[in-house]
Amino acid sequence: MSNYIVVGGSDLQKDFIEKVKANGFVTHVVDYDESCIGSQIADHFHCLSIDDLEGVLRLAQKLDAVGISTVATEQGNITANYVAEKLNLIGNGFDVSLNTTDKSRMKQVIAAHGLKSPMAEVVLSKEQLSSLEVSFPVIVKASDRSAGRGVALANNREELENFYDESYSVSFNKKVLVEEYVDGPQYSLETISSKGQHQLVAITEMGFSGPPHFVETTHRLPAPVSPKDAERLKGFALDCLNAFDIQYGACHIEVRLVNGAPTLIEIASRMGGWRHWMIESALSVDYLQLILDSSLGKPVVFNAMDSGKVSYSRHIFGANDYQLYLEAKDSKVVMVADLVKENAPTKDATNLIEAHGFYITLEDAETKQCQ
Repeated sequence: MSNYIVVGGSDLQKDFIEKVKANGFVTHVVDYDESCIGSQIADHFHCLSIDDLEGVLRLAQKLDAVGISTVATEQGNITANYVAEKLNLIGNGFDVSLNTTDKSRMKQVIAAHGLKSPMAEVVLSKEQLSSLEVSFPVIVKASDRSAGRGVALANNREELENFYDESYSVSFNKKVLVEEYVDGPQYSLETISSKGQHQLVAITEMGFSGPPHFVETTHRLPAPVSPKDAERLKGFALDCLNAFDIQYGACHIEVRLVNGAPTLIEIASRMGGWRHWMIESALSVDYLQLILDSSLGKPVVFNAMDSGKVSYSRHIFGANDYQLYLEAKDSKVVMVADLVKENAPTKDATNLIEAHGFYITLEDAETKQCQ
């Protein structure tokens, strides 16, 4: 039997690990946390940090692995592509993984290919920030973090300086983006590619809390968009995939429609968190199988079904969210996934990592939008 490496063993990787096993591979999970769920279900667990590129490379060489991948983790995606490139396995390449993780590099690719995206300045110090001329409001972002960490809306110079400090403190590479604020409905475009052939799998409507942090609170799949907007978003997704030289795997592309025109917020060359549950429940598409097939160089084929149902993901950021979750559990709604922590949260979260968990439901389609 062939060896396959999954980088990361958290709850979000659990189903992918099981998918790899179900396809007959000997599964090897890499994670620094010996108590992670992946350590319990993989055929073999290796206590290595997913940041340890050379350590994972040596493991893959020793195992003569036929494939390596990850889902829903930025650093895991970098490591998987680094190893794949070194061993001539299927992947997008190390530079591609960096370009779709580090937002400062991302902006360079966007500019080189003329994609529509908010203007941004990369700020490396408080001295540079003090001389920066901006038109408020602006978005402040840590260059290399995800899940809403280090993101805030600044309405004046004082807020800009305070939020810069917050973003700088959580950034690994100590780069902060000060970005033009654009308003409009936001969507994530879930795609799959194999040998440079791209397909749009689903469009997700994203719901946010208010400023300053604009935390992702709710996601709806499929999104309630017009056929015209759906075609615009699809075409823009393909343009983004080609610009970033995506060849394989899932991509998660966040876009705003600004006066009807798609505008790229950011792109990740890996699956968006929890999307496989939403896609399978609403569209009957096995997204994880597509990702696995692509990582082995196989063609990816699927037929999305219109079930007349909508999948919602909702995060628990405070006591009110937790109460709504309890009410959902008591109702007749179909609970697709339930990763909510026990007991009500004692304080409000400001990003997805701090959230008290999330749950996914399958409901009858309605015309209301995410809030």
